[in-house]
Amino acid sequence: MAANPFTPSAPPARLIGRDSELSDICAQVRNHGHFALSGIPGCGKTSLLRALLDTKIWLPDGAKPADGIAVYVDLANIQPFAPLEFWAAIRDELAASLHPNDPLRQAAAVAEPSPQGAQAMLQAVRNGGRRAVLLLDGYDSAVRTNDSYSASAMSSHLFDVRRLAQAKCFAAVTATYRRLDELGPSPEKLAAGGSLWYNQYLFHPVRDLSPADCNRFYDQMASYAPPVDWRRALRELCGGNVALHQHAGKILYDSAVRGSLPTMADFWERLESATRHYYRNWWNWASPKEQLLMMLVAVSKAQNRLDLGRDFEVSDLPVVFSHNDRELRELTERGLVNRESGNRFSFHSSMMEWWVLREIASAAAASGFDDRSKELLGLSKGQLKSINAALSRVWKHKDAVQSAVVWFAKVLATGKP
Repeated sequence: MAANPFTPSAPPARLIGRDSELSDICAQVRNHGHFALSGIPGCGKTSLLRALLDTKIWLPDGAKPADGIAVYVDLANIQPFAPLEFWAAIRDELAASLHPNDPLRQAAAVAEPSPQGAQAMLQAVRNGGRRAVLLLDGYDSAVRTNDSYSASAMSSHLFDVRRLAQAKCFAAVTATYRRLDELGPSPEKLAAGGSLWYNQYLFHPVRDLSPADCNRFYDQMASYAPPVDWRRALRELCGGNVALHQHAGKILYDSAVRGSLPTMADFWERLESATRHYYRNWWNWASPKEQLLMMLVAVSKAQNRLDLGRDFEVSDLPVVFSHNDRELRELTERGLVNRESGNRFSFHSSMMEWWVLREIASAAAASGFDDRSKELLGLSKGQLKSINAALSRVWKHKDAVQSAVVWFAKVLATGKP
């Protein structure tokens, strides 16, 4: 039996829809440049980083694979983050990537876990005619303070990294939830020469897969590929998020191998159970203002989803969205919402839409937006009253929201082709 081509929580066997991004990263790295990926969990950042472990794709023409050293470090494994542990991880992973008989391996194994030790180690790589690329996953940890990592320590660490980068000791590709320039020390905290700590990076948000890429994704199932109606439902439910499609593909493939596709209701329940941590993280990692805006995007679509009646309308929402365009652009860039036209928005994934409506349907949201919400969004008294009336009406339909099966039926009935 052929192996299931969909493996959640692991990079896909082959990247789909990422040729342009991979080409841009390789061009930057090939010229000793640095690249900063950003996007929500599951969008494919880790897959892109791991693709770069194949040194052939980023080395200059004519170079041998051994001329490149790719060092992958997941900072989620350094908890709480500390610069000493970071440099130790770089040292250990670099040593592990080298041949046992390579003299540099012995030197790297005993190198001091510090910026100075890293510089000596990486310059030895360069002096030997080789190139090192640091693939830093979960780099959010390095740009967030913790109980033992103060703002001052963070600033020092980030400028140490910048100093080594400017010396061309390595090329780096980072992956974070938000753009690096939205994280870490404020722009006012400059290096001695007046340069920002993140100036060396080329920024790139990782986009959702296109509808055509999603079809190519499911073509991997060969004779088990889902029919057209399933593909429409999958695109509506998962948007273009790679991880959601990985989970969906696994469920469908396992079921097809056993002889038949699952019922739509069974599929929804299994997919929601397997992926709810993504929606929870997307929600929890959003700022309070972004959470409020996502609630309003969900409310704007609630009429069709919940049978609220033709008289249900929040006419002020386009105006509110216009006043909060910056935050909505950031939500769009991160792949959470989609700008349909003008100041009208929808969720990329209807499963995330369901999650947000569940937040509205929770008992805590029954009282509506408060004065703090009014201040965050810049609402007038009339807008606040209109929005709270809509929230109250959605809350009264909370039973329909809480039922995943009922919700799924609504999605299929009103989903976009």
